[in-house]
Amino acid sequence: MNLQPKEVLTEQEVEKGLRRVVWDGLFSEAMTTLTGGAFIIAMAILLDANNLQLGLIAALPTMVNMFQLISIWLVRQFNNRRGLPLSAPCWRVYRSCSLAWCRFYFPVSLPLNYLYPYFSFIISLAPLPAPAGIPWMKDLIPDNRLGAFFGRRSAFYAIAQRGAEPPDSIGA
Repeated sequence: MNLQPKEVLTEQEVEKGLRRVVWDGLFSEAMTTLTGGAFIIAMAILLDANNLQLGLIAALPTMVNMFQLISIWLVRQFNNRRGLPLSAPCWRVYRSCSLAWCRFYFPVSLPLNYLYPYFSFIISLAPLPAPAGIPWMKDLIPDNRLGAFFGRRSAFYAIAQRGAEPPDSIGA
């Protein structure tokens, strides 16, 4: 796969890219819904987490947003905005599989204190692609279609998120 940027894109390449952005976002939103939030908390409860540990795990996604600064450094270092966002799905799959592996590999009696640094590390990888991906999207989407595209994409994301939620949470 060639990750080097092109100077000029044809109309056909732009349309293909826009479709892929929407599909990537739909799968990303479904995976985030299915592997984050309530599911990580449920796993922590299964591992006998106390209230402090549950609070820290719930706050982690917000606290790790500062790691976006590392992303900015990486983009400047390698002068390529495409590589970081395109590597994000690999990190998401790694995160999900490794969390599942932790649950089945370690006994339930293992204190969450040993797994918390690992949770922190893999969750801290989540915000890395954002600073590189947002300007890349601005380069891909024509200015006259920017608002309509992101509005449509957000509507699709909301539908995907609602479809991926457990049935009990839909009425809440």
